[in-house]
Formats: sequence, structure tokens, C-alpha cells
Amino acid sequence: MAAGMLRLKVVRCKNVFSNFKIIFGSILLSLIFSETSGAADSVKISWAANNSSQVAGYKIFQGTSSRNYTKSVKVSKTSTNTTMTGLTTGTTYYFAATSYDSKGNQSAYSDEIVFTPGAAALSSAVRSANQFSFTVQGLSGKKYVVMASTDLRSWTICKTNTSPFQFTATNTAAYKQQFFKAYLAN
Repeated sequence: MAAGMLRLKVVRCKNVFSNFKIIFGSILLSLIFSETSGAADSVKISWAANNSSQVAGYKIFQGTSSRNYTKSVKVSKTSTNTTMTGLTTGTTYYFAATSYDSKGNQSAYSDEIVFTPGAAALSSAVRSANQFSFTVQGLSGKKYVVMASTDLRSWTICKTNTSPFQFTATNTAAYKQQFFKAYLAN
């Protein structure tokens, strides 16, 4: 089995939205987001190379359902990035990786990173008096819908706007708890 530590990062060219870390075998995988490339999205994955003499390279796997990978890319030991192309906005993708040695032996699959191109990210949250505000970031120029709920079952549309934008909920003192989410409008 190929061994070693690999740090992968998926990076958005314009904005960094979130960070997930998953350890598999001896490989650490991080997702920060994607870049857009015209009609389809792509995910640029970069990492700190492993200096272990046993590792010949890495395989990055992609699919549209959990643990069902339909595409893989082999990356040499000396490479520090690769781009998974042809992703469709709004489609959920699952990524995992393995390391391999010179005989082709592969490590176990990593845990998965789940990513949906065009998904909204809520950031820069600020609470003051009876208000709560945050920034909605996503694909530049695309419309996103912000929804609110007090019980995570019933959701109300609060605002639709073009990304990026600032959302402010007023009169938050009227609710014991309130939840927010945003999604890409059709």
C-alpha cells in the first residue's frame, strides 16, 4: 500500500467560502471551493506534495452519488494540483482520493468531500440589537434565495438577490431561535 501524508485543497479563484477536512488512511483532504469556467464549473485541487519514497502518485475520484465514482484522475508524486472539469452548476459531486505505489497498489479511499457548484455560502455574520445580517456569496451574477425558519421544518422566503449581497433580518428579538439558508435560484 502507498503511504504518506497528502494535503489537498480545492480553491475558488475569486472567493474562499468554506473549509472541510477529511482524513483517509494517511491522506488529508481539504475542500475550499471551485472556480467557474464558462458553462461548466471546475474544481481545482492543490496539495503539499508527499516526500515518501513509497508514494508514486495520487488518484482523485469524482461521482454524483456517494461512493459511486465515474471519473478519476491520476496525479504524479511531483504534482501539487489538478483540476476536475465539466462539473454542472447545481449538481452534487462526491470526491475522494487514494495514494498509490510504483506497483499500482492503492490505499483505501478517503472519506468523501461533498460539493455542489453554485451553492451559496453565508459568511460575515453580525448580530446587533434586533438584527442579524450576513453576506451571501455564490457564483457572481447568479440569483440566490434566502429563507428563514424557526423550527427547521417550515421555511419562508425572505429575499432573492444577485450574488454577492448582504442580507439583514430585522425584528429577530421576536423569535426564540431562527435559522437561515440560501440556495441558487432556478
